Amino acid sequence: MQAVRDLIPRYPSLIVLPKPMSASKKREIPWSALAIVTTIILSAIAATHVIDNEISGIGTRVTGTEQAIQNAHLGDMGTRITKLESAVKALADEQSKKTQQLVHDILAVNQEQNRLKDQLRKDEAISEVKKDPETTLEAMRNEIQVALSTGEEIPDTKLAKFKLATLGLSPSATHYWKTAAAIINYESIQLQLKGLAPAPAEVSGPCALLTTNPFAASHDNAWMGMTIHNCIADIDTHTFIDVIFKDSVIRYKGGSVNLSNVQFVNCKFELNIPPDTPTSFPLAAPERRLLLALLNAPKLNDVRGVSTH
Repeated sequence: MQAVRDLIPRYPSLIVLPKPMSASKKREIPWSALAIVTTIILSAIAATHVIDNEISGIGTRVTGTEQAIQNAHLGDMGTRITKLESAVKALADEQSKKTQQLVHDILAVNQEQNRLKDQLRKDEAISEVKKDPETTLEAMRNEIQVALSTGEEIPDTKLAKFKLATLGLSPSATHYWKTAAAIINYESIQLQLKGLAPAPAEVSGPCALLTTNPFAASHDNAWMGMTIHNCIADIDTHTFIDVIFKDSVIRYKGGSVNLSNVQFVNCKFELNIPPDTPTSFPLAAPERRLLLALLNAPKLNDVRGVSTH
């Protein structure tokens, strides 16, 4: 029986659904509640805008304050930089003065060293020639003569020693002035040969009243404040005041001469002191001053301010 019952189909039980609520009985939300909710939402939105505006204003005020602080800081920094620049400039000026003084002192020391070196060379030369001045003077003249004859040049350093030695000796030594003239003539020739000065002998010619001429009054004349160029000038017996000789041949034979502030530029000197001239040079100091000025000149092609009185 049980098996038969199992074979009989089973139907589901009847499900009873609840009845739908009638329209009249639906729950209604009152409008007052909606108004409250809307008001709350709108208030929140408005508050949000107010807060945003306030935050923006605060940001603006903070930014302005920061800018003011930054400007003040930059202004203060600029003031400090200006003060620093002034201090640096003052320090630089002070250092510049110290540097200039240091350079001045170094140059002064260097000049003093050069002076001492020159003096030492002069002393050494003098100590050698003083042992036998006449022999020394003669030896220098002979060496110059050999150099002129053979064309073999005397080194500048050696010629400088000749000049120092001659200046260190007493003018009373035999043939002192003849030796001085030989040194001046040789140095003058060497300047022309080395091209350090033009060859006046090639461009100079006789000049009226300056070049010895038996048919003209070429003695005891005076020239003042002028430039004489390209002339063969025999200066014995003449007077020259504020005169510049340029590219000329200057001939001197040991006679009287009067020079005052005379300049020789690119001139060739031909000094001829006769052998029979007394060693004491009786024509007095003016003639000595001329030869000594030429012997002392650093550059024989630019001798300035020669005066014999």
